[in-house]
Amino acid sequence: MTGFQQDNINASVRQAFIQPLRQWPCLKADPLQSKPQRNKVFDERIRIARHLRLADDLARRIHQAHTNGILLVADEVKVGIGRTGVLHAFQNFGIEPDVLVLGKGLGGGLPISAVIGPEWLMNDRAAFSFQTLHGNPVCAAVLRTIERERLLSNSSKVGYCLKELLNELAVRQPAIAEVRGIGLALGIGLRDEALPGVTARELTARVVYRAFQLGLVVYYVGVNSNVIEITPPLNISHEEAMRGVEIIERAIEDVVSSKMDFGECQKFAGW
Repeated sequence: MTGFQQDNINASVRQAFIQPLRQWPCLKADPLQSKPQRNKVFDERIRIARHLRLADDLARRIHQAHTNGILLVADEVKVGIGRTGVLHAFQNFGIEPDVLVLGKGLGGGLPISAVIGPEWLMNDRAAFSFQTLHGNPVCAAVLRTIERERLLSNSSKVGYCLKELLNELAVRQPAIAEVRGIGLALGIGLRDEALPGVTARELTARVVYRAFQLGLVVYYVGVNSNVIEITPPLNISHEEAMRGVEIIERAIEDVVSSKMDFGECQKFAGW
């Protein structure tokens, strides 16, 4: 994110919270930004918006706005239901939202979603909380499976070890700018010019393609498309995590050492 973009965001948020309350009924945030940079948003110290890197005075304004009645909505469609090592991602940051939105993880890939909030809000008016994906009994088994197979504990333990392995890899591999995230929602940021004349965006695409050739499916995300997304199943084993890191390491090494012919990549243009 450029300084210009950051200044615009800061100014926009400041402006939002000096408006009358009726114009800004809620603040919606992802506890963990799943697409832009896999960064934490809720911060333990200021309780909100670390991804925006807001100044302390602005953070206080947001917290005060929440205190004064602006609802906090946590979007956990992707990072909720165990992915961060606890049931709900917001539990990592000592904050309780007014409204919680759930999706993908709730159904284990099957179609279901949920919006959880106080009765006075959800029953505000007739048909206020109608949804297309309500009430699927098959998907309801997911929560029982998470509990029975102790997937919260697995996500926390394997996620911790996985991040440690990736941090160790970052020390050995100069192409890696940063490892970030929590639990089994991690991101590996690659840097520009790790390979002369190749942008971080192109480098990341090449690494993802090479990993695919080696048997590992990962994605590249972020505002600059330079972050490798690591979001494995919650039941991944330590051995599988270690094998995944080995493949990522080899993929980066093969790309940075210019061993690969990426003519075949053209088939994937636009993917």
